Amino acid sequence: LPIALDYVHAVSLDGVLRILLLAGGLVVNALIAFLLNVASFTVSRKTSALAMTVTGNVKAALAVLLGCLLFSVALPLTSIVGILVTLAGGAAYSSVRYSEAMLAAQTAFLKTSV
Repeated sequence: LPIALDYVHAVSLDGVLRILLLAGGLVVNALIAFLLNVASFTVSRKTSALAMTVTGNVKAALAVLLGCLLFSVALPLTSIVGILVTLAGGAAYSSVRYSEAMLAAQTAFLKTSV
């Protein structure tokens, strides 16, 4: 009987540890999801809807590319071309936005210095 009680005590302690680990994991997951939502909301307020869409498309293309590299999946040529066009479009959009921001900053500087 004492051996049986020790076994029950060990199992219940193991069960409690598993529950605590699960609860801790859920809390960490919830915290990460909350921080992701805060970051997404902040970015949405500071950029345009077009910038968010371009970013989402580039993220999806990179996710597909990374998944194919990690899992050794071959892509058809049309998918590779689509990923390249998406990445090139994101780079072009980023370049144009950067140029416009630099031009606006230079214009604002010139207006304040005159």
